[in-house]
Amino acid sequence: MIAETAAVIASIKGLRDLTAALKESAEKRKMLAAVEDVQTRFIQLQGVLMESQHAQTVAEDRARVAEEKCKAFENWSHEAKRYTMTEVVDGVLVYSLKAGVESSEPPHSLCANCFSEHWKSILQLERTRHTGDFLKCPRCEWRVNIDKGGHASSRALRPPMT
Repeated sequence: MIAETAAVIASIKGLRDLTAALKESAEKRKMLAAVEDVQTRFIQLQGVLMESQHAQTVAEDRARVAEEKCKAFENWSHEAKRYTMTEVVDGVLVYSLKAGVESSEPPHSLCANCFSEHWKSILQLERTRHTGDFLKCPRCEWRVNIDKGGHASSRALRPPMT
């Protein structure tokens, strides 16, 4: 009977150890599942954070570009005030430097086409022996043939934009 009691006690102890091991194993599985869930949520959170940072970078870039455009417009407005529209020959308008604002610049005229697009393109005089004198814009290639009397001898031409 002592041997049987010892065997029952040993069996109970074995069952208790097995139950504890199963319980520990179940707790480990729950804990591993919880850790995996936390890791998955962390990865999702990192993705959201990266998207947010990208959106912020895009917004900052747009703001910077808008500020640059605003500053360029302000600079252009200041520069444009230095010029006035004048008729260089009959029917041909250009922007000429106003008197008194020359600073170190020599008197010059700007292409009206380019000026309207906020470009400062100084008209150049081209002298030709056979067709006369031309004013030409080096940027947009607008040109007009002018004669010695200050009249346009042909229409102002601007090549087609490609």
